[in-house]
Amino acid sequence: MNQSRHRSISVAALALALAVAGAAITPANASSPNPEIVQDVWAGSGGSFARALTVFDDKLIFEAYTPDTGGELYSFDGENISVIEANPGSGNGFCCNTPTELNGKLYFMGETAATGQELFVYDGTSVSLVADINPGSGHSSPQAFTVLSNKLYFRAYNPATGTELYSYDGVSASLVEDLRLGSASSYPESLTIFGDKLFFRGYSNSNGYELFSFDGTSMTLIDINPGAGHSSPNKLTVFNNTLYFTAYQPATNTELFMYDGSSVSLVADINPGGVSSSVMNLTEVNGKLYFRGYNPTTGDELYVHDGTSTSVVDINPGSTGSSPNKLTAFNNKLYFTANDGTNGTELYVYDGIASATLVQDIRPGSGGIWSSQLAVFEDRLYFDANDGTNTQLWIYDGVSATRFEINPTGNAFEMMYGPVFKPTSLGLFFSADNGTNGLELWRVAPTPVAAAPAPAPAPAPYAGALPTGYSNTTPSIGDEVVVSGLRLNLVTSCSIDGVAAEITEHSADSFTIVIPAELKPGLKDLVISSSAGKLTAQGAFTVESKPIIITESPAVISKANAGAQNGHIAVFAKGHKGKTLAWKIAGKWFKTSVSSDYQVFQRRTAAVGLDVDVHLYIDGEKQLTKTVTTR
Repeated sequence: MNQSRHRSISVAALALALAVAGAAITPANASSPNPEIVQDVWAGSGGSFARALTVFDDKLIFEAYTPDTGGELYSFDGENISVIEANPGSGNGFCCNTPTELNGKLYFMGETAATGQELFVYDGTSVSLVADINPGSGHSSPQAFTVLSNKLYFRAYNPATGTELYSYDGVSASLVEDLRLGSASSYPESLTIFGDKLFFRGYSNSNGYELFSFDGTSMTLIDINPGAGHSSPNKLTVFNNTLYFTAYQPATNTELFMYDGSSVSLVADINPGGVSSSVMNLTEVNGKLYFRGYNPTTGDELYVHDGTSTSVVDINPGSTGSSPNKLTAFNNKLYFTANDGTNGTELYVYDGIASATLVQDIRPGSGGIWSSQLAVFEDRLYFDANDGTNTQLWIYDGVSATRFEINPTGNAFEMMYGPVFKPTSLGLFFSADNGTNGLELWRVAPTPVAAAPAPAPAPAPYAGALPTGYSNTTPSIGDEVVVSGLRLNLVTSCSIDGVAAEITEHSADSFTIVIPAELKPGLKDLVISSSAGKLTAQGAFTVESKPIIITESPAVISKANAGAQNGHIAVFAKGHKGKTLAWKIAGKWFKTSVSSDYQVFQRRTAAVGLDVDVHLYIDGEKQLTKTVTTR
């Protein structure tokens, strides 16, 4: 059977609905979140009564009612609401419990006239019947969905076996075990995963209501009250790698017990003498287990168990008790409602160290706020409260609680059930009545994620122009070279062949560099840098070797001589300080002033193995004519 009807509800009235809702909204302050109605699913004041909220395929899935569709599942993708019909038409197609995801599909109790209430599945596109466990129009009423090891476990009814534990492996649904043989029911309840096993309360004729475990293959009885008497385990909660629950034994009545995987033991006899302590609201905060319990001396009070010992937090001293309720973890503290005997039921906080304290007296006097649920979303605590005027949404930011008026003329929430807050990645959802649209789906949108900062732009090329000239295009190691150009004042550094070159003088149209001693001879690129980037002047000049100093006296004459070494023609002058030395090499003339008593000058030749004529003159007087072989 395939029910593939999945239609979109018009959102044309959305703007109008929001405008109507917005008129009723009065934020407590500018920094408060802004809850808004999502859509008036049942147009008008009827109210679709959104409930059974869950997240599937990045959408909110919930039950809602309209006269056209009956009670069906709906989806909200952040923009639009669509109906998911198991039973096309006005008949109800969804019933009662929150859907559960398994392997990318959503399972729930669906209903048609032909099948009754049975197991259905939604794959994101269409709805279909999984198994007709009670064939025909009779109900199997599957519920208490729990996932373990890629199987869906639930309880369901069949006339032959009664209400028993079933499983679905993605192919077929089957009875796990008929604990109470025949048509009588074992009524599996409180299905809880502990370790790699499924634990639940179930009934057998020989043991009564006891704790059972199932490992996927075999069923195990944990008989807390041996014999046919019941222990009636309830409120199964995993804490500190241990399963905690309430159970009955004749000696203690109903108290808090624990199961460590091998044996059951009493946690604390809070109300000694064979009277129940009525333990409830088991909640873990910061490695401690909190709960409400009764003792004739203290009344109903807050208790804390640290894994070893149990103690009371006495908020209302005396036998009346404070009746702590709605225990919720927020900001590493325990928040709850309690009555201290003076202020009525108000919001309290306990940090696990000092005494519990009143957060805020929302309703002055002894009347009390009578909150039905606390929920945490992002960095705030949300709850319903009556401040003496009516019941509205309240928001606590860790410092103070503020009233958010959804309904200016009456209560914002249905009095019998209160809100059902559902924190999700799409926002905090709940059903509320603004006095105009009835009970419809509302949302506190999530805080927008700040956009990642844009990456820093890549450095722009050097803003100036390429150099226009060099004072020496064939400098030697250690020589100074004046670089000419435009906007050279922007230059911050420069390098040759990756070796930093010292800048000794600097102006807008020139700078002077010293040829680094680490360089090897050859054609060189000059890289100039500024705050805006780099620019490369390719083949700027040719670096020559450092002049060769020959220490021995010239062989031919004492005043001047010439030779060759390392690809250079070298000329020598001794005892001619202050005079002018001129020499002719291969037809080219060179002239320089002699600045020391013994000085060497050199010029690089184009090749080696050549015979070169060298002519030397001192102050115009010829000193030497010589043929030198380059090497």
